[in-house]
Amino acid sequence: GAQLPDAPPPGAFDRPGDPRLFAALSWDRTREETPDPEALRRGVAELLREASDAASEGGPLDPGRGVRLLWPEAPLPTLPAEDPLAMAWLQAVQQGGEPLGGVAGIHAVVGGRRYNTLVRTGGRDEAPEGVHRKRFLVPGVERTPLLSPGAGEGRGLAPGAGALPFDWGGIRAGGIICFEILFPAEGARLRRRGAEVLVQATSDAMLRSGGRLPVWADAGRRQHEAMGRFRAAEFRIPLVRAALGGRALAVDARGRELEPLERHPLS
Repeated sequence: GAQLPDAPPPGAFDRPGDPRLFAALSWDRTREETPDPEALRRGVAELLREASDAASEGGPLDPGRGVRLLWPEAPLPTLPAEDPLAMAWLQAVQQGGEPLGGVAGIHAVVGGRRYNTLVRTGGRDEAPEGVHRKRFLVPGVERTPLLSPGAGEGRGLAPGAGALPFDWGGIRAGGIICFEILFPAEGARLRRRGAEVLVQATSDAMLRSGGRLPVWADAGRRQHEAMGRFRAAEFRIPLVRAALGGRALAVDARGRELEPLERHPLS
C-alpha cells in the first residue's frame, strides 16, 4: 500500500492568496462518431476551430488569463508527423496553452514503439515535451495479442513506465490517462513523489450506451467519473479531468466536486 505523510502539504486548490486557474475541455462525442472515422475527423476539426476562437484575445482561453489548459486523451489514432489533423490538434494545444502551457493526449512513437502519451506544451518556440506514457492499456482496444506492442494504428500500443510528477507552471502535476484511474498504484506513486494535483485526460465515448463496449444505461461512464473523485479522496490530492464523450470536472482533496468559475460551451 501507499504510505503517505500524516500532514500533507496543501493541495493546488487550497493555497490562500495564490489562485491556480485550470480550464478543462469536454467534448460530448456522439455514439455515432465513435466507430465512424470520418465523422470523428469532422468533429475534431470543428472542436479545433472553436477552441481556436476561444483562445483569441478576450476569449475564455485567452493566454493572457494565465490559465492551465487541460485537453482530453488523444482523439485520433494517428501520429502528428503523419496526419495533418493530428498535427493541428497538437498546434492548437500549443497555441491555447501559452504562457503556462497546455497538457493533452496524443499518440507518439519513441524508439520504434507507439504510445498513448500526455504532452505538455509551453510557448510557441518550445517543443512539446512528453510527460507521461499510458501504462495500463485497455484490453482489445489499445492492446491485442494479434499485434506486437507498439505496432499498428491505434491498437497494439506499448505500455509506458510508472508516472512521475512534472512541473506545470509552478505546480507539480501528475498525469493519468483514462483507464489508469482505476489502478490505485498510479495515484499512490504520484502522491508519494510530490504531485500537488492529478490531471486526467480521458475518453469516455466507448463507455456510453451504444459505444464500442457493452455497457448498461451509461453505468461505465458514471463509474469512470466516480473513480476520479474516489482517487482524490483516497490520496488527499485535487484532481482535474478533461474528457471526450464525458464530463470535464475538478474535485478537491476530499473528493468533492468543485463548482466551475465559468462555463463556456464548445460543440
